[in-house]
This record gives sequence, C-alpha cells and structure tokens, in this order.
Amino acid sequence: GSGSTSDGPYTLSGTSQKGPFAAGSSVTVQVLRNDLTPNGEVYIVSTSDDLGNFKLTNQISSRYVEVIAEGSFTDHVVDEVHPFASVIVTE
Repeated sequence: GSGSTSDGPYTLSGTSQKGPFAAGSSVTVQVLRNDLTPNGEVYIVSTSDDLGNFKLTNQISSRYVEVIAEGSFTDHVVDEVHPFASVIVTE
C-alpha cells in the first residue's frame, strides 16, 4: 500500500554539520515509510570525528529517513563550544 516502506535494503552515511558536530555527538536515524511516518526502525550512532562524519552499519528497509544529530560544535571564531541539535528528513 501507500504506507509501506520502499524496496531495500539501503545503507546510510553522512556528515552532520553546524560547525561541524564534534566527535562522539549522537546521531539518531529513524526509518520512515513512503508516507514519511516512522516504521519503528531506530538506530543510534555517534559521529566518528570532529568533521561530523557518521556511518550506519545496519542496512535499512526504506530510502526515507529522519536524521537527528545532537551534540556540540566549536565556534572557531570565538573558540567556544556550543550545544546544538539538528533534524533532517531526507531521501
């Protein structure tokens, strides 16, 4: 039906940025159905470096995901660390 997930499996990797996020920041990946509602699959990974890079090692069943990054970034202009969260829905 229209609410089913897309044909998979898919893999996911990316970069979370707002500064960028520091190594060890939390990245939550929530898998979505074609109608963009959650399908119940949730994965939590951490950024692997101070560039904000992350990689989900699990294969996911849909090409639609919501990515929530939470952590801190360094404002290099004033050399201060700030907490931050970012939410993105993507295909």
